[in-house]
Amino acid sequence: MITRNPLEIPVMESNYWETFQEVPARELARTIMEVREKSFPGELPKVEGLSDEQRLAFEEKMSFLVFLSVRKA
Repeated sequence: MITRNPLEIPVMESNYWETFQEVPARELARTIMEVREKSFPGELPKVEGLSDEQRLAFEEKMSFLVFLSVRKA
């Protein structure tokens, strides 16, 4: 998990797709469907408003959880 606020990606804005002119609409639709199917349940965690100590603790926790998940794989 990233240790910063999640980015908002404006996929429903027409100017977002200008850089994808060479990609067939079917591929773009498939990507959007996959993102919706595999979306994170609930809200993504945010670090906004945390103190420096809280941010560090959060980052250490997330790094450790990633380490554990990779170790199990």
